[in-house]
Amino acid sequence: MAWTPSGLSTALAVTDQGVSQPIQLSAFQCRVYNAGPSDCRIRYTNAPQTPDDYDMIVPAGLLEVHGKVGAGFVNAKTKTGETTTLHIMPGSGD
Repeated sequence: MAWTPSGLSTALAVTDQGVSQPIQLSAFQCRVYNAGPSDCRIRYTNAPQTPDDYDMIVPAGLLEVHGKVGAGFVNAKTKTGETTTLHIMPGSGD
């Protein structure tokens, strides 16, 4: 099945302090593009949290589709002194 958006794309400015952003709760997946120069860690949760070093890594330049059933927040964090930009779009498909 082709990718079908169910909401607007959100750009997240990610730093080593971390960022949390509400996402469409009813969406089954999120399409994530790391447009920045640095890798980051990402975690889907029901409340704002700061990702840890063991959470999923999203390498710079990567476009992925993640399952996030039931999660209402996306949380991201880079390594110390780094920044990146994540583009997040809720929806479903490949």
